[in-house]
Order: sequence, then structure tokens, then C-alpha cells
Amino acid sequence: MKTVSALKMTLFLTTLAFAQAIPARAQTAGNWNFNNTLAGTAGTNITVTTASFGSAIGSSSYNGEYFGQDGWPAGGLNSNAYLQVSLAPASSYYLVLNSVTLIIRHSTTGTAAGSGPMTWSLRSSLDGYTSDISTGTLSTTYATFTVPLSTSFQSLTSAVTFRLYGYNSVTTSGGFNRFVYSNISVKGQAISSLLAQQDIVLSSQMASSGVVGLKWSASGFGAGTDFVVERSTDGSSFTPIHSLQSTSGSDASYAYQDASAPPAAAIYYRIIARGPDGSVFRSPILVVNIDAASALQIQGIVAGPSSLRANMKLPADGTYRLSMYTMDGKAILKQAIGGASGSLVIDIPFGDHSHGVYVLTLSDGTRNISRQFFY
Repeated sequence: MKTVSALKMTLFLTTLAFAQAIPARAQTAGNWNFNNTLAGTAGTNITVTTASFGSAIGSSSYNGEYFGQDGWPAGGLNSNAYLQVSLAPASSYYLVLNSVTLIIRHSTTGTAAGSGPMTWSLRSSLDGYTSDISTGTLSTTYATFTVPLSTSFQSLTSAVTFRLYGYNSVTTSGGFNRFVYSNISVKGQAISSLLAQQDIVLSSQMASSGVVGLKWSASGFGAGTDFVVERSTDGSSFTPIHSLQSTSGSDASYAYQDASAPPAAAIYYRIIARGPDGSVFRSPILVVNIDAASALQIQGIVAGPSSLRANMKLPADGTYRLSMYTMDGKAILKQAIGGASGSLVIDIPFGDHSHGVYVLTLSDGTRNISRQFFY
């Protein structure tokens, strides 16, 4: 895999914040329930604006929910066709935002699959609304989309605006071009910007194929502090993968190699410091972006009359292990294969095995990639 540039981040908390345990679940920084009002409900030390539409939207109304009607483009995204909400920290505070949850649909009116935009996009003022934070599809049924936010949203000293765009609109016979909203919620909190005495700086690099090397320096933590490495594939739900205890009682640096990193385009890490007094400090979230083009992959499997053709992607020159299993875990093939980095196509004799579902596994010694296929 390609080297991932080290990312360094610092999170400042108040002395009071360090003396108290921070909840495992993010608080609500702002919420808009559209229950006959466009006003939002703000978290502590946060202000929020009322929800509003861009200039392209023709009209809006309540109907046990809220909708914007007309102006949603039939083609690609229109920079003036959106619903927006904003949040800002109180004076001497900054925002740490973790995710945005959307409960949305398009109109049920008209024939077939209803009417209105078929696609949504969430963007923000941080980059002038130029790139998607996330996108998805809409139907006549409400769906809940939880969008993790990157580390760019973890130290905001001024207001941030989120715009929810709708496009690829289809208006069927008797239908209305509507984008409908039930709830928008932003998870996070406001933190005092008073510099604290404790700090964790976390960085990463690819130690080898499939192994993420983590390094962090910790200052202001006493002897007996437990440091826990947590990992996530969605930026929201974290799992502990390693822990160690400080014995020095002074500033120190630590390292850990995650040899079981799952195959994902992005992996999220953070360090939890738990003091002997019960205090908890969380580092900012580190996002490790893995180049999918250089990842270990099984790109396709084609079954013939008595053989298989597997198309694989190898991240580096070397020897790999290929295995095949029945659905009940019985191994029917194990062999070593050698190849150069890049695409590799291999034909595998399959003999007279019965028709059914099988699993092909490719391993580079540190992780396994598996894919089911039907023969």
C-alpha cells in the first residue's frame, strides 16, 4: 500500500473537562425536527440558525413534516437548490462535530416511485460547498442516513453551515417535485478554548501491506494513565484494539502496529487516556486513507464448466496464499501463488465439485480478503 502522510492533531479541553468523564456517545450539537417550526434546538454553548432554502426552491410548507417544492433540478446538482442549517460556538468555545443524521425522502405523489429528487448530497461551508461529504438516494419511504464527519470538523472556532442538496429529480404524472424532511441532527459538542495542560498528538504511516503503524505523544498525564487505542470503519462506532499503561509520569511517546486493519477505504483511530482519578481524555480522530487501487483485492470470479477464473489485485510483488472453502468451512484448495504488483488473472481447476456457494480467500500473510461465488 502507498504511504499515508502522517496526520497530527491537537485537541484542547478545559481543566474541568479533564476532571470529568466524557460520555462515550456524542452529544447533540443541533437538532431540527420540523414539527411546524424551522427553528433548531441547540446544544450547550452552541447557537443554531433556522433551516432555510436556497433561491432555486419555489415554495415550502408543513404537512406533518416539512418539504421544499419545485426547483429541484432534473439533472446534476444546482448550487442554489438546497436546504441549509448552521451551528456556531459561543464565545471562548469551539465546536467538535462528529456526525450528521438525516431522516429524509421525496414525495409520495404521482405514479410509480413518486416524485422529486432521486439523489441527495451533503456539503459544508468549510470548503465553500465544493465537495460532497456524502451522497445517497431518495425514495418515497423515509430513510435514516448517518454521515460521519472528518477531523476538519473537530476544532471549529466559528460558524459552520451544512447544505443538503437534491437533484436528479423526476416528476411523474400527478406528482409534485418535493424534497421532504423529518429530522436533521448534528452530533457533537462545544469545548472551552482555554488551553489545557494535557495533550495527545496522533499520527500514522503504513508500516507494511495491511499494517497501520500508529504513533502518539502524550503530555500532562501522570503515571498509571491507561492509553487505549480505538478503531472504527465509520468514524462513529469505535472498538478498543490495544491498551498500555504509562509508568513514567511524564511526557512520553508510544507506538502500536495495527496488523488486523480491516479492508476499508478509510479507517478511523483515536486514543483514550484514562487517569487513575477516573478522568477521561479523548484525542482527535485520525483518519487513515488507504489507496484502494493498491489494496489487496479479489475483483471478480468467473465460473466455467470445470474451472474458475479469478481476477485479483496485488499491492506488491511477493507470494500470496489462495484458499477455497465450502460454506460449512471445509477446505477444498490451498496453494501459494506468486505475482508482481498489479492485476493478476489465474485459472483454478475445479474438478467435479457439486454446484453451490463457495468462498475464495486471498491472503498476504497479515490479512485475508474473501469473496463468495456460485459454481
